[in-house]
Amino acid sequence: MLLVRKGDRVLQRFLQAQISELWFQQRNGRIRPTRYFDQHQRGIEYQAAEVNQNNAQQLWQEKRQLITGAQRDAMTLLSDSGQGCNRRQRFHWQTGNSQAELEWAPHSQLLVSYRLQHGSEFWQYQLKSHQHDRVAVDNELSQLQQYPTVDYADVGDMENDPFLAQMINQGFLQHGASGFYNAQGESLGAQHKDHDHDHAH
Repeated sequence: MLLVRKGDRVLQRFLQAQISELWFQQRNGRIRPTRYFDQHQRGIEYQAAEVNQNNAQQLWQEKRQLITGAQRDAMTLLSDSGQGCNRRQRFHWQTGNSQAELEWAPHSQLLVSYRLQHGSEFWQYQLKSHQHDRVAVDNELSQLQQYPTVDYADVGDMENDPFLAQMINQGFLQHGASGFYNAQGESLGAQHKDHDHDHAH
């Protein structure tokens, strides 16, 4: 997974599934996504009204930081070491047969590692690299914005479009999708956070 952040835009690119989601935060705090299909070089644009905005701030934090402030606040701080860019905080959380461990970088507001275990199931995020390269960020964003998009509200009037027909058959055109997919492009659900994580900021 590649995470790109620039101001009011956040890009999550799922490399195996060849799917990219660009999230835009409007001035009023509402957010809206555009989902791009890299193999087809096409995109589906959603409006803010098509996204549940009741918890817009938490949703924005989830997209930008991969974990919300509320989730982090619910954890127990184990250690706080280093300074500036090298400062790291370690958290732990446990209830019943579920537990989680988090290493957090406060300076960049980014998780370094996140391990979640629920019974016999296990998910993990691990930061592989972290870059501060404005040119790389702009290139990633501009490349996607060259793809033609269609508004989600117009999909029903474009049944003859082979691309849209394929996306509907594969179940991609659904509200509230988690954004996590396996190698076949199948949705994994909100808790299946098992992707390596690259970051360009």
